[in-house]
Amino acid sequence: MGLLAALIILAFFIVFHELGHFIVARMCGVKVEVFSLGFGKKLLVFEYKGTQYAISVIPLGGYVQLKGQQEAFTHSKQSAGLETNDKDSFLAKSPWQRIAILIAGSGFNFLLGFLLYLCVCIYGITSVPPIVGEVVDSMPAQEAGISRGDRILNINSVEIHTWEEFSKIVQDSEGMISLRVQSGNVYKDITLMPRLVESKNVFGELVWHNAIGVSATQQVQIVRYTGLQAIIKAWEKTIEASKLILQSLQKLISGALGVQHISSVVGITHIMSSLAQSDLVVFFALSALISINLGIFNLLPIPPLDGGHILLTLYETIVRKKPNERIANALMLAGLALLLGVMMIGVYNDINRIIAP
Repeated sequence: MGLLAALIILAFFIVFHELGHFIVARMCGVKVEVFSLGFGKKLLVFEYKGTQYAISVIPLGGYVQLKGQQEAFTHSKQSAGLETNDKDSFLAKSPWQRIAILIAGSGFNFLLGFLLYLCVCIYGITSVPPIVGEVVDSMPAQEAGISRGDRILNINSVEIHTWEEFSKIVQDSEGMISLRVQSGNVYKDITLMPRLVESKNVFGELVWHNAIGVSATQQVQIVRYTGLQAIIKAWEKTIEASKLILQSLQKLISGALGVQHISSVVGITHIMSSLAQSDLVVFFALSALISINLGIFNLLPIPPLDGGHILLTLYETIVRKKPNERIANALMLAGLALLLGVMMIGVYNDINRIIAP
């Protein structure tokens, strides 16, 4: 059951991505020839307003086929002029309209990630409360009189609900910080100066950051957000997830992270199938992260991804001529080889992780 749920939501990510292309293409006046749920042989087909809607035999995602799209992306001299004169052709649209259509798929993945995070925020996030577990000797917190069991109510006049919120503000602070602390039935206003300490970040790298010398309690809580609070929190989590994914990509490219950290749909499906049976909130949070990851991945400037097509379209806009056919096709083949290579590494890593004792 968990595996089925994981496959369904992964397919939904792709369908939602294609829905973005579909809607913006229609808004730009481009004819959508086919919108298919699934791949391969079409099992059920009907036509509405010039678009063929289909359910296909392989239910792992879907695709849209735009008029003139194939000719635009094959960069063939023989086919490039076939449909440019038709007003409803992808080729006939301005570069900016084509870029908008290409970006829309990833835009919808970001939107889906935000909506999933919104559901998580409303349903309730399992988090650590802002209660002091331990106090480090000779650090600012101890010197200011903060004790084990104290609850941090606000920092720099910002109300906080979780230890994560508290820790982030301290790490990002510049200069003195002010705390409102509840110690039993006593409320204290404390001002102190954080110190730089060395620790490891999520990538295992040694970094310097601000700290006051406290650690979290072992307690957990459910924090629920409503109305505007939920929207703001979901947006913040969407931005945080995007930054984390971009940092991970940067570190993979620079070599700071090894290729053993690359994963594939095999590993993602394995994790999601386990979570679907145990923790629905964590399953939704992971789904949001994967959707955002799919959006960012598709914007990478690598043909044949959307980002690669955007890059070639920008080249055409700036230089005012189409890319050389031979060079464009070579870039497509090189990009495809790169993507297949990364996928094979990810599959190899995932299989090793799954079968490891």
